[in-house]
Amino acid sequence: MTMPEVRDDQTGTRMPQDAPLDIGFASASDAEELAALVLAAYREPSPEKQMTRDADLAHGDRTSVEEIRASMAEGIATFMVARDGDRIVACCEHRLLDAETALLGMMAVAPDARLSGIAKRLGRQTLGYLATVRGCARAEIHVFS
Repeated sequence: MTMPEVRDDQTGTRMPQDAPLDIGFASASDAEELAALVLAAYREPSPEKQMTRDADLAHGDRTSVEEIRASMAEGIATFMVARDGDRIVACCEHRLLDAETALLGMMAVAPDARLSGIAKRLGRQTLGYLATVRGCARAEIHVFS
């Protein structure tokens, strides 16, 4: 599936298509890597690299391989991912709530790839896809449950 062109709202410049990251959709075969990424992103053991830790807010894991596989198989959720070569370095889950509204969740960036603009780029691509391909006029962000 071709991704729509997304422009930077602040500068009006086109996001580079030849950047080293490949942004696209995850498949069921990526479930294990997605679960590991989400858990690593939210459970960074190094205090100087901590952004937000769900371990401080809730008990148990943020997700599991089984949960991701099930939501993908049932068509409940789709994951857009940023890949650096063969490695998934960021992800963003989206679910359609109705014909005009999408729910974004499980946005995660690998601890060693933080502060590089990956989340911003992935978020824009996800929102661009939802607006232009899926027809969504609204997006809600699921921060934590």
